[in-house]
Order: sequence, then C-alpha cells, then structure tokens
Amino acid sequence: MIHRLILKAIIFISLMICLGGYVHLSIPQVVQANLKSNMGKTYSLTSILPGSNTLRNNTLLGSSTSSTQPKTQDYPSLSGTTSNIPQFKVKGIHVTSWVAGSNVLFQKMINLLKETELNTVVIDLKEVDGIIGYEVDVPLAKEIKATQKRIRDIDKIISLCNEYGLYKIARITVFKDEQLATKKPHLAVLDKSGNLWRDDKGKAWVNPYLKEIWEYNLAIAQDAVRHGFDEIQFDYVRFPSDGQIRNCCYGCEHSEEKAEKAINEFSKFAKQTLGTTAFLSIDIFGLTTCKDDVGIGQKFKNIVENIDYISPMIYPSHYAKGSYGMADPDSQAYKTIFLSLRDANQQIKGTNCKIRPWLQDFSLGTTYGASEVRAQIKAVYAQGLDEWLLWNPRCSYTKKALLADDKIRYV
Repeated sequence: MIHRLILKAIIFISLMICLGGYVHLSIPQVVQANLKSNMGKTYSLTSILPGSNTLRNNTLLGSSTSSTQPKTQDYPSLSGTTSNIPQFKVKGIHVTSWVAGSNVLFQKMINLLKETELNTVVIDLKEVDGIIGYEVDVPLAKEIKATQKRIRDIDKIISLCNEYGLYKIARITVFKDEQLATKKPHLAVLDKSGNLWRDDKGKAWVNPYLKEIWEYNLAIAQDAVRHGFDEIQFDYVRFPSDGQIRNCCYGCEHSEEKAEKAINEFSKFAKQTLGTTAFLSIDIFGLTTCKDDVGIGQKFKNIVENIDYISPMIYPSHYAKGSYGMADPDSQAYKTIFLSLRDANQQIKGTNCKIRPWLQDFSLGTTYGASEVRAQIKAVYAQGLDEWLLWNPRCSYTKKALLADDKIRYV
C-alpha cells in the first residue's frame, strides 16, 4: 500500500514538472510570420515615446487624468543595501516550483550546482496559470485563491541556497495570468463580445495597460524579496501574440506604439518600486535582438534603459529556417547564439543594463547534448558576455556540458 502511494506521488510530481515548463517554449504566430524574411537585416533602432517617469494616477494607462508619481503607500519600498551588479558571474538553471518544493528533486538540483560551475537558481514563483507556488502575503492573491503550496517552506529553500552560496532569482510571469483573468474579468483582455479573450491554447490574459496588475505583480515581487530572493525576473512582459489577436479589447485605444509605451512604463514602475532592494531582470523574445517591431510591445532598446538585466530567449530551435542565412538554425547552435547576441550587443550600447541570455538545454528538433549546450555557452563568451541561464522544462540538465566546480559563490 505504501509503495503504491509513493509511486502515485512520483508520477504526480513528474506530471507537474512536465506541465510546469513548456509554456516558455511557444513560438508566437506574430513572430513566426516575419522570422525568415527579416533575419539578418539592419534595422534603425530609435528611442520612441520617451515620455515622463510619472505614471497615470488612474488605473488605465493613457486616459485623460493628470499624471502623478506611482503610489507607494499600498506596497511600500523595502529597505536594503543591494546597489551594485554582483561581482560574480551568473551561471544558472531554471527550476519549477514543483521541483523546488520536493526535497528529493531540489536536492538533486543542489548537487548539480555543487559539482559544476553553476551558481544560480531561477525558481518559478508564479507561472502562466496565475498560481503562486508558495503562500505569498498579498491580499489580492489570497482573495482570488492564487496561492498553492507547491513550495511548503520558502524560507527553507532560501536557507539551503544561502548555505551553498547560491544566487537566487524569483521568476514571475506577469500578463499571462489565467487565475487573475478568470477571477477578475474586469482586469482581463476581453473579446469584442465582452467575454474573456483566449489565445490559441485557450488561456486568458490580463490587460497590460492596467496599473492595478502592475501593482499586484510588484507586491508578489516584494514578498519574494522579503523572503530573501536576490533578483526578480519578470516573464511574459508583453501583449498576447497567439490566436485571434485582432479580437483583443483593452478598454482603450490600442496600437503597437501604445503597447510599447505600456511595457516601457511597466519596466520603469518595476524598477522604481523595487529600488535598491533587489536586481531586476526581464525575459524577452529572442527575435527582439534583431527586429525592432514584433507586435507585442517589447522593444529591446526601450526596456534595457530601465532594468539591470535583460534575458533574451535565444533558443536555436525557435528560429525559422533561413534565419541569419542558415538552412537550419537549430542544428547550428553556436552560430545562432553568436549572431543573436551580436545584435543584442548593438542594442545595449549606452545603457547600464547587462545581457544574460536564456540558452537551450532541451531538444525540439535537433537532439541537444553536451556539445550543443556547450557550443551556446562558448558563443556567449565569444560575444564578450559572461553570464547565462539554461532552460529545460523538466529541469533535467546536461551535466557533461558544464565545467567542474570552480567558481565564486554569492555571499
């Protein structure tokens, strides 16, 4: 009987691991349409809509009320001493909340970090389902029942990471949030009939123009910092891309220019709110390194002006055939990463932001093993960069691609 229960638990955890990661891998339709034709071209990257550092006093960005500084009384700034980019170089892996919440599986991750050059964990705290993987102290999250104890003791996780000198990044998805959208439809992206708009996978999104959603996600971020995370990494900081996006209704005039402004203002607001208490990074489509307009509000040049790190998701499997003149970018890991980061380096000039790319440690076409993973890391270094993150949706990483333990720990 006990053995059967253990087996069922293992199967359940394995299923959750699989479900918890693949959302990072989807290739948006709006991007696919232009991948092949635009790769390798030179684009004019001008800074548009500089605007002001103030945000609208009302909830909906862009309405006619006067501007004021962002509110701080609801989510007060935290006290802290973090003010400089860490001297050590981040080499990290993605960890789902299910893995972090399992003593056995998380210890397996710790062992990998102990035995290799890795020194950083990126832990999912909030995923696209809108569920927060630990008991967060945020009233709205409790109201909409968005918390689930996938990680039963977040402080224990932090302590264990500190014991081994690991840098801790909290990953929080922002505008793809099924739980908030369904529980609070007035905060969601709607269709032309006034119902929840859903993407091609049937998932609902919240409205990126609404400041209430910004504040909600920053409240979660602040709670993570209070528990001891060193950095906040926001993902899905964008508008919807897959499905009938022409039917999306935001309650205000919508255009690519206004979408870019909204995403830019969110990144400013996030940095202002976190202040010096934690570093701020944002995940961004890999295509934004070489294309100025991808139709989702993400403009590389604008975002990097407001944050500490930018993490383009430059997975070779996500590039269309013909990209950068390659018949199959997925089979040329080094060249794809090298050229993507060449373009990213051009866009980062004149800012204090650093590039820390997500690299591919999974197979989606070409089989990726130690040589393919290591080739990507070498391409990072060849472009003069020194930090990187590995993504695998099942948290199963290629140890042979990594150097032995020879690193500075984060203290």
